[in-house]
Amino acid sequence: MEFDIKKDVMVSEKYVSPYTRFISEKNSEELRELSHIKRFLECYGGDSDFRQQVKNGSKNLDELAESVGVKLKNIESLRPIIDPEYSHFRKDATRETWPLTAKWDEYYANIMQSLAFYLQSGNTDGEFKEFDLWRNRQIIRTLLDVGSPAASIVHPPVAFELSDGCSVGCWFCGISAKKFGGHFALDKSGDVEWENTLISVKKVLGKGLRTGFCYWATEPLDNPDYDKFISKYYEIVGTIPQTTTAIPLKDISLTRKVLKLWDESKFVPNRFSVLSTSILKKIHAEFTPEELLGVELVMQGKGSITSKSIAGKAIDERNRKREDSNMQEGTIACVTGFLINIRNKTIRLVSPTLPSKQWPDGYYVFSSEKYKEPHEIENIMRKMIIDEVKRETDSNQKIGLNEGFWLDSINEQLTVRNQKFGLSMKAFEIIAPLLKEGSNTPTHIVKQAVKSGCDPILAIRILQDMMLYGMTGNDYLRPASIKSMEELIDINIVN
Repeated sequence: MEFDIKKDVMVSEKYVSPYTRFISEKNSEELRELSHIKRFLECYGGDSDFRQQVKNGSKNLDELAESVGVKLKNIESLRPIIDPEYSHFRKDATRETWPLTAKWDEYYANIMQSLAFYLQSGNTDGEFKEFDLWRNRQIIRTLLDVGSPAASIVHPPVAFELSDGCSVGCWFCGISAKKFGGHFALDKSGDVEWENTLISVKKVLGKGLRTGFCYWATEPLDNPDYDKFISKYYEIVGTIPQTTTAIPLKDISLTRKVLKLWDESKFVPNRFSVLSTSILKKIHAEFTPEELLGVELVMQGKGSITSKSIAGKAIDERNRKREDSNMQEGTIACVTGFLINIRNKTIRLVSPTLPSKQWPDGYYVFSSEKYKEPHEIENIMRKMIIDEVKRETDSNQKIGLNEGFWLDSINEQLTVRNQKFGLSMKAFEIIAPLLKEGSNTPTHIVKQAVKSGCDPILAIRILQDMMLYGMTGNDYLRPASIKSMEELIDINIVN
């Protein structure tokens, strides 16, 4: 079955983000200055020798800046960012008092503010209401599961894998990418298949597809056609998807093509994973500060000050032989939606969580299916969500407190809580113990609450809220819920 692109899906309008607008409003000198501030801070964050020279004052900042090709006036005004003795000046820094600090913090604040935009942009704007409701609830659950690190997760609704496995093999890989097993090629009608895949997914996710991207447990630049993939994405979706690569130096020509395409959209910054200080220096030698303004360098080497999440391969390496003080509990998983591998033709429905024995890679897998042709993808995606919603809203599904929640007594009131969050009210005295048992259905819980004098609507609302906040779950550690408020109200009337 072939799609007619003009008939089935209109080529998308081109989207802009707060980051796009911020960059477009700056003149060339302002962008140059920002890029050189960024270059200096990259050296500080990723090169322990450079950082030590800043700290001990063996060279003044002008000399250090010159040594790495940074050209800035009044570089001393970066002190609030790089010198602990000046850090208290940072929150009140202005363009008059600490100009470079103020300009950098303005840039960084825009990036952080853009996260809320990217988070909201992953919804379908009501085109697939069941998906939007499911995704929004998973977002809330993730905040409770993961805690403060989850605030930076934007929950893209889809990620495409263009290869089988990854050629890099980073020891800290948080999603346990397997060894590279080949890539999907665009020749022999592969380009048509990729286009039809995007069309099929767009029919489900609509505008939400704009925050998708083309890697997961893969290295995007392992695919020599990667620039062509994201160029077609731009045509169909209206954005250039974010690229995160650990091999920007492997094929310089391909990397430059990706950066040039990014210039057309500037929707979201790209990322280079920098595996060592020597690689950082090679990247800086190959690309000018201006070329890398839209690329976040994620410092992964031992000399960096960036922390790594303990998930996936990093769990095994930490337990076996590696000691890295810059490691913290967390997850690098970010997708709340679909992982689609176009080489192996698989679709998985996923969402982030803290790593555990059951989910060591830091994300739930709710369901998994294979497909043969792109036109099948739409129905599979819709069925996955509908089935999940039905399961969550089955009044005969046994529910209990989710992993990480327990009962506590605070001010003589029973409270359901975890490490970061608590919820209490009088009706919990009846409902919470039944949830703790883990062997009762929502229907039974409401019946018992009503018999004890609880208002049925209140009991239903409590269960709905606990489901919404990810406090209740089933044997798969996934939240369960009630079928409908009307059905449970009928229970009270009949009985």
